[in-house]
Amino acid sequence: MSNRPSKAAIYAVLAAASVATLLAVGFIAPVATTDSAEAAELHSISGHVGRDDVRLPTFGIPAFIQVYRAGSDDLIAWGESSGSGDYTIAGIPDGEYQLRYSHTRNPDDTSLGYASMWFGGTPYHLEATVVTLAGEDLRADIDLPIAGAIAGRINAPWTAPGNDLVAWAYLIEPDGALELVTGWSGTSGAYQLRGLPAGSYLVKFTNGSGGADGAAYRPEWWPDVRLSVDADEVHVVSGSTTPNIDAWLSPWQPAVIDRVAGADRFEAAAAMSAGTFEPGVPVVMVANGLNFPDALSAGPAAAVLGGPVLLVTPSAIPPSIGAELERLAPQRIVVVGGPASVSEAVLSELSGFATTVERITGGDRYEVSRNVAAYAFSEPSMEYFQVLFADGRGFADALSAGAAAANSGFPLVLVNGGRPELDAETKSLLTDLHPFHTWIIGGPNSVHSGFDDSLRSNGFSTQRIGGADRFAVSAGLTAYFSVTNHDEIVFFATGFNFPDALAGAPVAAATRANLLLVPRDCVPIVTLQAMQQRSLSDVVLLGGPASLGSGVENLIPC
Repeated sequence: MSNRPSKAAIYAVLAAASVATLLAVGFIAPVATTDSAEAAELHSISGHVGRDDVRLPTFGIPAFIQVYRAGSDDLIAWGESSGSGDYTIAGIPDGEYQLRYSHTRNPDDTSLGYASMWFGGTPYHLEATVVTLAGEDLRADIDLPIAGAIAGRINAPWTAPGNDLVAWAYLIEPDGALELVTGWSGTSGAYQLRGLPAGSYLVKFTNGSGGADGAAYRPEWWPDVRLSVDADEVHVVSGSTTPNIDAWLSPWQPAVIDRVAGADRFEAAAAMSAGTFEPGVPVVMVANGLNFPDALSAGPAAAVLGGPVLLVTPSAIPPSIGAELERLAPQRIVVVGGPASVSEAVLSELSGFATTVERITGGDRYEVSRNVAAYAFSEPSMEYFQVLFADGRGFADALSAGAAAANSGFPLVLVNGGRPELDAETKSLLTDLHPFHTWIIGGPNSVHSGFDDSLRSNGFSTQRIGGADRFAVSAGLTAYFSVTNHDEIVFFATGFNFPDALAGAPVAAATRANLLLVPRDCVPIVTLQAMQQRSLSDVVLLGGPASLGSGVENLIPC
């Protein structure tokens, strides 16, 4: 589409900035950090937030401070400085971090304020100084420069109750990625985005909570374009306001903006990978594209390891897949399934594309699934790590679960849905992974109702997400596992076959997009409702017309 920014890159700092943004526009209040490890292992970061225009210790400003794991958007701790600018954030374990500072102002303060900055005196996350906590407390002082602002008017056909108008300012990083800096919400339409460091921005307009029916307006970028890659840059100078950045919102209406397809399932999988992943990926997961059991858990594993799922036959590597492997030049290839799924001959041929080729196998589909989870998630990196379960006897609910798991960084573990109890092998896996929570995807016809009770009796918290059919389950998952990308892109894949959704799961995860299952010839009303509730308006179809026909392309409801 464009070289600024790529689908895979543009979401990178969205989650990192969202807490500060919500604070700045008054959606949430600052929260003190909480202890999560033994006191002896924890330290503090303290310092002074000053003013670049008055560099005196007594002239400080109140600010919201966020502590991120270095090189990531993992928010570790946060706090706020006093009115004099002094702060202390306690309870932080040893490690490498990057710090972000945002001036907090009284809602009645109409001044430009001071610009949000990263420690090291840069507005860019990419260039932020890394600080190291190693056995002792750390001091980090910073002076914030005078901010600039963007102002304009959001025009809408009407302003319904619960449909506040919203403007967002995204700073363009040196590598073309977008960093969310601040936002504005209100009903008047006249907005001002303050606290901006000097630089180039893209400005997005939408509505807030959306009310009972969801989004009232279609999100757009200035000047009146649907996608960020088509937006014009807005330049901000310290100490001044860039005016007349106006918007004219249209009623919410989804549209198909792209289709990724091929002559067959193998070409489609290769095309999905080619449009998302750059050469040198850390891993490629390879699975049987003609049969689903071993492949279903591969999507979430590929997503967390940073690569695609590519499909082969049991006895051959299709030419399109070979070409994509050649382009990707992966650091390693992981084959999912035993020799009956992917033969030793194919395994040997794969060694020509990567120096390391591994196989994950097991006595049956359930053991393969457990082994995939153990392989990819052996060291869960998040505090609230969770596990999703789905019936392995069919693929309907497992496809939806796999997409949700991939987007969340969680594993999908297949179980025999006909059994009313947690088996010993799966219990052992859970003991090793020690999840904060578990999810059962599908109704009792898919996974026995006794499985819930068995999980709880073994000490595991659980919750079930079901629905009238596979499409309702898929739509229902967005209420719990919905993700956000800058352009509100959502992927559609057929719910009646597995290859497109399987290969699409890590693609959706890499672009921070939801993946929803639909039938061939129409879009279920429950799917459209879920999209509107989450303001998902731009649809990318995964698979050709044989999988998703003209009724889906035209978003005909059913």
